[in-house]
Amino acid sequence: HIKHTIPGAKDSKVIVSGGSYGGFLTTVLKMNHPEVFFGAIPYAPPLRSIGANYQNPRRYDWFNWVYWDLSAAAATKMRDAFTLLAKRFQNLGEVEDIAKDLNLCTVSKTAADLQLVMGVIATNAQLIPLLSYSSPDANPYGATPEKMVNISLSAKNPIDIVNATLTLRNPPNLVPCISWDSDDSSEASLQKAPFNYLLCKYFPLSSNEILDGNIYPPTSVQTESDPMTCETLYKIVPPTQAEVEAKWHISTADLIQAPRIIFAYAENDPTTGVGIHPFPPSPDRNASRWMITSQAAHGEESIASFSGDKPSVVHARRVQLETIKEWLGLY
Repeated sequence: HIKHTIPGAKDSKVIVSGGSYGGFLTTVLKMNHPEVFFGAIPYAPPLRSIGANYQNPRRYDWFNWVYWDLSAAAATKMRDAFTLLAKRFQNLGEVEDIAKDLNLCTVSKTAADLQLVMGVIATNAQLIPLLSYSSPDANPYGATPEKMVNISLSAKNPIDIVNATLTLRNPPNLVPCISWDSDDSSEASLQKAPFNYLLCKYFPLSSNEILDGNIYPPTSVQTESDPMTCETLYKIVPPTQAEVEAKWHISTADLIQAPRIIFAYAENDPTTGVGIHPFPPSPDRNASRWMITSQAAHGEESIASFSGDKPSVVHARRVQLETIKEWLGLY
């Protein structure tokens, strides 16, 4: 449509881009329609944790590394605080005190309830680095892993560290209590049931298990794409990682052979843990490549620029722009 309606665009080459799930779609579009899309920049595409048979713990492993890399002392205090909380969760006699200490909207009365609470905490925790944008429009509360580190280092009580995980993204003046048992999504325009159906059918991302050795206790944050959930609730058998790779031609071998794709990941983004691995270096500037932006959040280079952008993000945008110019033969 654009080529036929914009003067001078008829013979222009098309570069496609998108972030997160849009990064997955960007990759699929470029790989399956090379005659249409000359180049592509998928930002933070989660390409390696798809399918109920392929639970990939690397998202929370990466999250873990973010904090250990920033401050081993803070990460140790965070780990100890959540180890203590996990022990408290084993005693149902403490549920009233737990609800009070965590400012929960309702009391979690069963072991299953407490597992949901831990899932809410872990989800909020990984969103702090994932969404740590410099732009106040994208990160209105200014939550960053650096703030979490500073709070942890100065905390006198372990519960203060746990609460910071929740309040950095849910300020008490705006969120009077923490909801853990709601069926509503945190996004006003998103309903969980239809979204989970779509996950099961088309994109069963399985990346929310936390294993031993993490700052946070072993936790199953969500099970929307587990076989039992998909089959029981929606009568759907989700595709496997191998099936998705074969159907859309996104195996590692496929991607390495395809020209003109920049897979853009970020240091603070746990999604990097479930993305593709770096490619072998190539002297061919049209070869597809993998890049990572230091201290950046989830697809941060792809959002609108502003005066306070991180220098690393500004640099990454410049690298991507210059690469596109080379693709187009401007140099």
